[in-house]
Amino acid sequence: MKSLVAMQPYSLKDQAAQFNGKFAEAEGSCFQVLGFDIFIDNKLKVWVLEINDHPSLNINLCLEGEKGLIKEPSEVDRFIKVKVIGDAIKLMHKHKTGEERQ
Repeated sequence: MKSLVAMQPYSLKDQAAQFNGKFAEAEGSCFQVLGFDIFIDNKLKVWVLEINDHPSLNINLCLEGEKGLIKEPSEVDRFIKVKVIGDAIKLMHKHKTGEERQ
């Protein structure tokens, strides 16, 4: 929670820049996905390694092939990132309308 509070002013400034300083008109019309990189140790303690304010939504893996790098879709990345964006859109809709969309 403290991380989100600390990042809020920067996030609002970034969103205002996206809407040419007219953030009030865009309020409720946009959202930002944050990426938390965590490590869980052998005692199940969670360590936050970094927080990305613009995490990659790329689902491709780069693998070494005989003729160089090969991009191949990762089913794990596809599953997780589609769920994350879908849930973010549902939360935005719920916030804007006060009800949850099915």
